[in-house]
Amino acid sequence: MLRECFALIRDATTRPAREVSKLVDAVLFNIIIGNADAHAKNYSLLYADGAAGIILAPLYDLVATLAWEELSPRFAMKFGGKKTLEEIETRHFDQFAEEAGLSAPFVKRRAQELADTVEDKLD
Repeated sequence: MLRECFALIRDATTRPAREVSKLVDAVLFNIIIGNADAHAKNYSLLYADGAAGIILAPLYDLVATLAWEELSPRFAMKFGGKKTLEEIETRHFDQFAEEAGLSAPFVKRRAQELADTVEDKLD
């Protein structure tokens, strides 16, 4: 499903490289915060006036679902072929990168940057 999301972003947006980067960040952020409920319907496109054109909408409906035992830990969309956060290993970031059409080193570096930023903001 994520492969199709990235294909849509590349096909439908005005500045695909920028919007693909934003979608990578969105997917990684949801993994970092433990939001297993990030469905494809939680990512939208907006038509912005002016030069911006068609863009990825800001994130919405964010819930750290793993904080509640009564909520399912299963991802709404698999990440690197895996269904839960507990199953993810470094190699699954490689598979996610391939699905996104990006290099694995870029995705891993970006994941670390976002994780560091989230950790810094927790203080």
